[in-house]
Amino acid sequence: MWRRPNVHLTPQRGWLNDPNGCVIVDGTWHCFFQFNPAATRWGPMHWGHATSPDGLRWTQQPTALAPDPTLGNCYSGCAVSTDDGLALLFTHHRDTHEQQSLAWLRGDRGELEGVVLPNPGRRHFRDPKVLRHGDRWVMTLTGGDRVLLYASDDMRRWTPLSEFTHPLDTLWECPELLNIDGQWVMVVSIDTGGPQEGSGVVWWAGDFDGTHFRAEGDPTFLDHGSDYYAPQSFTGTQLQIAWLNNWRYANEVPTTPWNGMLTVPRQLRWADGLRQTPLSALADRREPGLGDTLDIDVRPTDAGEVNIHFTEEERARVTWDDTHVTVDRTRCGGRGLQGFAAVHRAAHGGSPGSLRILVDAQSIEVFAADGSLTLTDLILPSGPPTGVDVRGAEASLWHLTVGP
Repeated sequence: MWRRPNVHLTPQRGWLNDPNGCVIVDGTWHCFFQFNPAATRWGPMHWGHATSPDGLRWTQQPTALAPDPTLGNCYSGCAVSTDDGLALLFTHHRDTHEQQSLAWLRGDRGELEGVVLPNPGRRHFRDPKVLRHGDRWVMTLTGGDRVLLYASDDMRRWTPLSEFTHPLDTLWECPELLNIDGQWVMVVSIDTGGPQEGSGVVWWAGDFDGTHFRAEGDPTFLDHGSDYYAPQSFTGTQLQIAWLNNWRYANEVPTTPWNGMLTVPRQLRWADGLRQTPLSALADRREPGLGDTLDIDVRPTDAGEVNIHFTEEERARVTWDDTHVTVDRTRCGGRGLQGFAAVHRAAHGGSPGSLRILVDAQSIEVFAADGSLTLTDLILPSGPPTGVDVRGAEASLWHLTVGP
C-alpha cells in the first residue's frame, strides 16, 4: 500500500498532471488539474478540482470539466475570479485541432459558454493563462515553439498582440507571463531538454510593454531537479504550484490508486534573480523530531550531506560542496523506471547558503542559496522516514502535522 502525501495535492483515484485554474477566492484555494478519473495513466483529459483553506490540506471536489463529444478533451488553462463568478479558460483538443473555450463554475460543475478563440491554423495552440494588465486581459498560450500573446476586454473576444520565441529545439507548453516584484518574467515548460533529461521548465527575465515581451539574455532552469513541470501561479499572486513528475517516466509511476501529485505552493520573489521559498504556512505545522513528513533546516559549516533513511537499504541523500548541491535517489525505489535511479547535480553560484529540505511520502524538495536554487525530485521509498543523519552542518529536524 502506497502512503499518500500529507501536504501535497493528489487525486483520490486516477491520474493527475498539470495544475490548471489556480486561484484564491474569499480565502479558499482552488486548484483545478489535468485529470483522468478512469486510470493511473494519461488519458481522456478532464479538469479535476480541489479546494483548501491554506494551500496544504486539500479536499477533492466533483470533476469540473469533462470531454465534449464535439469539441474534445479539456486541456490546460486557467481560472479568474470575476463579478460574474469563476471563469475557466482552457483548451479544447480534438484529434489535432486545438481552440480556446470559456466555462463558468456553477456550483461544483463547469458550465460551458463556448469557444472564444478559434485556432488560426496552428498545430499547437493551447494552455491559455491570463493576467490583468491595465484595463484589459492579456493571454499567453503556446504556439509549439513560441509564446503567443493576445488581449481582450471581456475574455470573449481576443486580439493577437505579438509572439515571443527563442531557439529551443523542443515543444513549448504552459507559458505564463509574471510580474514578480516589478520584474517581468516569462515561464515556459519544455517537453524535452530539461535539467536532468526529459521535461523541465525555463524562464527569462525581460520587459513587457503591454504588447511585446522582450527577453534579457538566455533562459534559466526554474528548478534543477527531475520532477517539476507546468508551474502555474495562483491568479493575481506570486504563489506558484507545479506538477511533481517527468514525462520521461510519468505513466509508469507505480503508486496506486492514484498517480500524480503537485508540489507544495511556493512564494516567488525577485532579489537579483528569481527566488523561491516554500509556502509560509508550513512553519505553522512544524513539530520537533522525526515524522512521516519532514521539514529540515540545514546550516552548512563545511561540505556535507543529509541522509534521510527509510529502510536499511533505502535512503535519499542531499549533498553540498563549494560548487554544487546534489540529490541522490539511486537507493530510493523506482526500479524499472527509465532514468529514475540517478544523482541530480546543480551549481549554486558560490555558496549553498542555508538549505531547506521537504520530504513527503514520494517527494523531496530542496531549497538552497536563498531560494535561487531548487531541486524537486520524485522518490519511491517503501515506507516512511526512519532516521536522519547530518554531516558538515548544523540542522533542525521537524515533522509537519496535518490536523485541522
